[in-house]
Amino acid sequence: MSKNIVIFSTYHGHKSIAQAMSEYLEKHGYKTSTHINPGMVLSYYVIIYKFLPFLNIVPFIVFKSELLQLISEKILVKKHRDEIMEVIKEKNADIIINNFWSFRPAADAVIKEINLPYLNIVTDTWSSHPFIASGVADSNLAFDKKTTEAINPHQENIKTDIVGWFVRKEFEEDFDKEDVRKKIKINPKKLTFLFSAGSEGNEKMFGVIKKIVEKDFKIQIIAACGRNKELLERIKNLNTANLKNTTLLAIPFTKKISKYMKAADLIIGKAGPNSVFEAIATESPFFALSHISGQEDGNLEIIKAEKIGFVEENSIKAVKLLEKIILNPKILGEFKPNIKKMKKYNQQSKEKLLKIIQKAEKSKLDEK
Repeated sequence: MSKNIVIFSTYHGHKSIAQAMSEYLEKHGYKTSTHINPGMVLSYYVIIYKFLPFLNIVPFIVFKSELLQLISEKILVKKHRDEIMEVIKEKNADIIINNFWSFRPAADAVIKEINLPYLNIVTDTWSSHPFIASGVADSNLAFDKKTTEAINPHQENIKTDIVGWFVRKEFEEDFDKEDVRKKIKINPKKLTFLFSAGSEGNEKMFGVIKKIVEKDFKIQIIAACGRNKELLERIKNLNTANLKNTTLLAIPFTKKISKYMKAADLIIGKAGPNSVFEAIATESPFFALSHISGQEDGNLEIIKAEKIGFVEENSIKAVKLLEKIILNPKILGEFKPNIKKMKKYNQQSKEKLLKIIQKAEKSKLDEK
């Protein structure tokens, strides 16, 4: 009989992680469902995401106060405990997985009462906030050793497993770049950049695209604008009528972003962990043009340390670096060995997840 797994998540990148886990677990005999609380889409976060990602460093640092964390724990338990318990009963859950920090304190509290196998996903990398970690989960699943070190300062006895990053299979599937380009009706042979504004549409890429378009290089640019309709219109309204060499394609939010990533020689955008590792899955270098300060600082470190792309958040310098790449695309090939190594590392994450779930199930049975 299939076991029921409930994943507690939210929108943005967390949902993508939940989907990556679900599609694999469903293939291996589990029934999964993902519970999302729509009220968790915080308007202030969307504003920071679009316009002021550097400001996030303030709450990130302030929230490291143990007193604030204790107060937040109590508030979040009160807010979500009954919700989590109701979902567990409704779905007849045998196992629960949490991958959003706001659910974590209440999930901890519930598990102390009902003692189901419980996994907690660490949804950031080298700069993960300690509040993400669960002290009662059977395991906290982290990207690598350095990620476990980031979450340990205040909870030294937490259980962790190193698994890599969960990426949806549509990014990992084999493909032919030229065929993908033909399907989205762009030149199959031309150097292609994908500017990705992320799900909410980070604004920073507009100025960089504008400067590159004005130079009319032999290049095609795909601008993925997310849910930012104003950004989409501004890019569409760029003066491209007299361009002879540059092709510009602006697209709104799409659930099929993988095909545009597969079409690209270089992916440029906000360095969220999903964006970085999805680029790696499609074997494209990643150019970090911006990031959310605090929680995404570690992603910049990974790009530089693992040599899987570029980091340049100064718009003027970014334009100059992109011009250098356009004039000498062979630069991109230097990243290929490291990208393939990172892709392989992440590809085994879901197999590790399955083994960790099975181990947690056995442990609970042994306790009875």
